Parts: sequence; C-alpha cells; structure tokens
Amino acid sequence: MKKKITAIGVIIALLASIFSLAACGGTPPEETTPTITDAPITPDTTAPVDEFGRDIIEDSVDKSLDFEGETVNLLCRSDAGIIDEFTSASEDATVLNEAVFKRNETVADRLNVELNIITMNGAYGDANTKFLTEVRGQAMSAVSEYDIAALYASQGCMLVTENLFWNLYELPHLDLEKPWWTQSYVDEITYADKLYSVIGDVTITALSRVGVTFFNKDLAEEKLAADVDLYKLVDEGKWTVDKLYELSKDVYVDVNGNDVRDAGDIFGYSTRTESMPMDLWVGALDIKVTTKNSDGIPELTFYTDRTVTAFEKLHNLIYQNNGCIYGQDLNTTVSTFVAGEVLFLTQGLLRAEKFIDMNDAYGILPMPMLDETQGGYYTLPQNAHSMMVVLNNCFDEEASGATLELLGAESYRIVRPAYYEMTMKGRYVNGEEDAEMFDLIVEGIQYNFGTLYSSKGLSAICALFRDVQTPIASRYEKKASTYEASLKKLLEDLSK
Repeated sequence: MKKKITAIGVIIALLASIFSLAACGGTPPEETTPTITDAPITPDTTAPVDEFGRDIIEDSVDKSLDFEGETVNLLCRSDAGIIDEFTSASEDATVLNEAVFKRNETVADRLNVELNIITMNGAYGDANTKFLTEVRGQAMSAVSEYDIAALYASQGCMLVTENLFWNLYELPHLDLEKPWWTQSYVDEITYADKLYSVIGDVTITALSRVGVTFFNKDLAEEKLAADVDLYKLVDEGKWTVDKLYELSKDVYVDVNGNDVRDAGDIFGYSTRTESMPMDLWVGALDIKVTTKNSDGIPELTFYTDRTVTAFEKLHNLIYQNNGCIYGQDLNTTVSTFVAGEVLFLTQGLLRAEKFIDMNDAYGILPMPMLDETQGGYYTLPQNAHSMMVVLNNCFDEEASGATLELLGAESYRIVRPAYYEMTMKGRYVNGEEDAEMFDLIVEGIQYNFGTLYSSKGLSAICALFRDVQTPIASRYEKKASTYEASLKKLLEDLSK
C-alpha cells in the first residue's frame, strides 16, 4: 500500500507540472520513471509535554473510584509560609493560593470526597511540641480525627518510630515511583523496606527552604573586577567557598564613619550563625551524615577529613573575612541586603519574598561547593519543611491513600508550575541567567537519612556546623559514642 500511495502521488505531481507548463506555453519535460521508495515512515515517538516542557504523566489512581462524599481530614501547620501548602490565611489570593485551591478542588471532585483542611499553630518550639502531641494522641485513639498530617520534618520524624503511621509502601493507591514524590528522599529515608513519610511537589516548604546565595547585581558591578562573571564561575565549576571568600574579603565601606561595623555600612558577605544558613552548609558541601552500606543500613560518615576541611573553610569565610558581617538577627540580615548594603548573602530561598521592594537588582546562585573537585552544586532544605504521613487509624486507608496520591499528582500539574514558573521565576528571579541558576539549584536538592534524623534521632549532630569558630575534632570525639548509640537505637526503633 505504501508503494501505491507513493507512486500515485508522484504521477499526480508530474501531471500537474505538465499542465502548468502547457498553460504557460512551455515545453513539457521528458518522461522520467518515478522513484518509488520502500523506506518506512518513522512514527513520532516524542513523549507529550505540558506548557512548561515537562512530561505529561498520568497517575495510576483508578478513575472509577467514588467515595460517596466521605470526608478526608488533613492536618497542617497554620503558620505563615507553611499554611500556603494546603490553604491560605489571607483573603488576598496569590497565584500560588489559587493553584492550591484548584488542586484541592480537583482532587475532591475526582474522588467524590470532602477534603477538610484543619490548621493548627505548630511552626517551632512549644507550639510544635503541642502539635506533635496532638498528632500522637489522635494516632493512639480508637479513631483519629485526622487521616493525613503534614509534620515539621526534623521534629515529626521521630513519631515514625512509635508505630503511629502507615508504611507508605503498603498504603493503597500510593505510587512512590511517580515524579511528584521526591525520589532522593524516598531512597534515602526508606529503611528495612519501610517508609513512613514522604515529600514532593505537595510540600512546597521543601523547596522554599533550600539554601542559595543571593547577590546584589549593582554592588557586584561596582565592587568586583570587570572580568568577574558570577554566572560563568558557576557554569565552569569554580563557585567555591574559597571563591566567595576571595570576592567578599575586600568589600567593606564604613559608610557612616562611626568606626563600627554595623548596619548602614557596605559588606561583601552577610550570614547568620544560626540553623539557617549554617545547617544548609552540610548539604551544600556534600557532607554525608550517614551513608548506607551494601545491606542498605545507614552508618555514620559525618566526621571525615572533608568535614574538617569544611569547618576550616567556613571559619575562614566568616571569622577571618574583613568583608563579612555576622551575628545579626534575621530581620536585620534581610533588611541590610534589601537596603543594598550587602554583596553576597547565603540564606533560604524563601527570603526572596522580602526582596520585592528592593531598589537594586539582585541575582541568585547556588550555595558554593567545598572545592572544584566536588562535582556538583548541592543543597538541602532547612529542616522545618513539611513531610506527609498517614495515621495508622485513619478512617479509610483507601480514601486517604488515593487522596494523598492525587494531591501529589495535581501538585505536579498545577501547584509546582505556579510556584516554580509563575512565583519564583516570574516574581522573584530576575532574568534568564537567574532562572537557569534556579533550575540548577532545584536539580541539586539531595536528602540524607542522617540529616533528616539529626535533630532528634542523632543528638543534633548537624548543629555542630552552627559553631565553626571551634575546631570540630574535640567536640565530635566527646560525643562520638553518643552519636553511635543514638543511630543504633534509631535503627532498632525503625525496625519494629
């Protein structure tokens, strides 16, 4: 059939040519024998993509599921910057809020459920302790008032050792291999074929709290040599802690002339020495708190020569740097950058929300590498991000599993673009080069079993990075046996 179609097509074309020439008084061409090809037509196998160039992925939830109006209760924290993952505390809806509402509505309509979002204060400290106590109490009752919960990751992770939640590998309708679940988290946090929590596109805070480097473009043009191209340094694998030190150390101007290094002066680098950003250096410098052995068992690998080198370089960057200001509170740290007084700032990505009224142009870079041999730019979220769990005594595991899966799927389709493309890139990221840096940062997010469990399960081992003034060797050695014992107990509890 292919030969016939090809031949007929050629003949028609020749006849058309002849008639055309005749009409114009031309001489018809000599007869030629048409070439008939047997070459097969190659079908277009390109996978369909959405408007953002991502693969269109179908979920595996049965489209005939109908829970007849059943209520699925989801508990989340009500605090600013966290509540937006599931609902809004404001009547002024943002692009992100609208996407979240659309997602919730889409999931509820498809499954015929009533998705009830319950909020409770629980960001930090005593409030979070009460939040987790409430979750524990409900999980130990006959029937919980909550089916799904979004917990403060580093604090709530210890509840999984109490057999309060579903092993997500056994939860109906949940497909942990889908792209809306963060695979590095699934791989790292799985232990003994069990996974009790998950993060992904539904947990926006796992992105908003990753570590980045902001820089003031106007100050960079004024204070750095003309041949310094920060984006090029990143692309060439030369953006390191030493390079940040080199570029910031000579940038200091006592603007107000009071001989005091304070707000109002110009600095090359600003940092806090609290959890954010100091905890973020653990991921950025590729420090593995634990590493799984050939049997999949996490072993402590935190204290190595690499860790010692990291401490030395950070000590030099912060405390031996004439251009560095440190120790300010968060509001002052952010406001001095917004005021155009700081060239480089390492902080969480969410701080960009405070830069809307900034007069100077700013850019975004990854956190620096330890050295040029590191092989990639990495980051991790500061540990207050959310993680999703399903309570063991939820009212209906079928409805809970399907709801969580579709919350993930619709977050991939609706919420992630709203956050990545429309909010972060469209509103807070300035220019194509910054958008490329944003993508690079996202690609470098990695998780570690030991990092997740650091605060509660491993005696706050990552907090050692909050004091790089003091050499790490003696401090680690004093608690080495405690860290080992903590990991052993943690693994025992997870195996129950």
